[in-house]
Amino acid sequence: MVKYSQRTVWKSRAAFEKSTFFQRLKLQGFHQSFNMDGLWDVYLSGDLRQKRSFRINSLRAVNLVDFTSARFRVGSALSRFPDVYEFNLQENAHFARHPFWGAGLAYVQDPVALEIVDDLNVQPHMKVLDLCAAPGGKSIRIAELLRHTGWVVSNDADYKRSRVLSNNLTRHGVLNSTVFGLDGIKLAQSFENTFDRILIDAPCSGESMFFKREERRRDVYESEVQECVAIQSALLKAAASALKDSGILVYSTCTYNLSENEEVVRRFLKNYPDFSLIKEERRWPHLHGTAGGYWAVLQKKGTSSIDQVGIGFRQDCLRHSLSDSKGDPDLFAHAMNRALSTATGSFVESTQAENLLKETMEPLQDWILMDEKYADAYLSGEALSNPERKRGLFCILWKEKWPLGPAKGVESRFNNLLPLESRRRG
Repeated sequence: MVKYSQRTVWKSRAAFEKSTFFQRLKLQGFHQSFNMDGLWDVYLSGDLRQKRSFRINSLRAVNLVDFTSARFRVGSALSRFPDVYEFNLQENAHFARHPFWGAGLAYVQDPVALEIVDDLNVQPHMKVLDLCAAPGGKSIRIAELLRHTGWVVSNDADYKRSRVLSNNLTRHGVLNSTVFGLDGIKLAQSFENTFDRILIDAPCSGESMFFKREERRRDVYESEVQECVAIQSALLKAAASALKDSGILVYSTCTYNLSENEEVVRRFLKNYPDFSLIKEERRWPHLHGTAGGYWAVLQKKGTSSIDQVGIGFRQDCLRHSLSDSKGDPDLFAHAMNRALSTATGSFVESTQAENLLKETMEPLQDWILMDEKYADAYLSGEALSNPERKRGLFCILWKEKWPLGPAKGVESRFNNLLPLESRRRG
């Protein structure tokens, strides 16, 4: 685990340009490619922290007309991504507590993340590994491209973040998935010649984050960079053997320096001549209006075909389709996928999980919420009123059709069974 330097606030342009971060980029020659003055202008204005966009989840039968709320105003669609819309929050609003997000109808995501996933060239029936996946936006996009076929294995080495990852995939209707919270290097090594596509959104020094998040404003020292380089190189090495012949591997970071990007990739290509570089891309805040970063598309030589054999259950996983780490039914997954489970017979695991649920769990009843304040209360982890004193397990629905999660009817209340990681704070 990389230990990052303490928070830094540069109060003047002179101080900013004396930072280790700025001087490293200058030494690496970026000032010869563009005017670096723009970096300070973006940092000072904070414009990137005001820009937000969300992507409609194609795994749910949802249209833009469903996104009506007094809390935020939906803007225009982005030219390259017609399912991505800009939006503005009203004062004191919190998008993550709105039922639209609680029901997994949309995901707040930077367009650069979509560019990276698109370069994976995911096709139906493929098996895809997202090795450093939390909080899950790229895995969800991969699942959308799979169209309820194939399988996505999503992992994050940080256990807390992997729990968030699992719940995000569940909320957005990703049934054809297995989630791990393991060391990415060891996980990749356990899958020999398995995946058609692999994404490594590698741990990095995060030089782009202080343009996007004020709490991440800090200098980046060379020792941190080199520690990241070692981890990045090891992840690439492990992923190489997990990728099938002719498979595509995308390596990405949210940092700018050459050491963690081009140099890591060049060293990998030198050591693994059976890989070739297809393309490299960079995004900069003052040039592209996004926090940006780097990614490279690599392809393994040889030929292989797409098989339709799924990924089997493993006891070291957090969740496998609709089953938890013990192989028992996952109540949250069952609730969030009620509308999907009958329509996703394209992979064997869903049928097996559905049969398991029928054998071991009582049927979920519906309890419909029409008022946003009650949906907010549920998503915050509060119990709900049960005026009819109904008993048993329930799926809390927003506006008759969008599942928010499970609850249990007990006397005059519904006990909230939403996982802790899915409850909204603040």
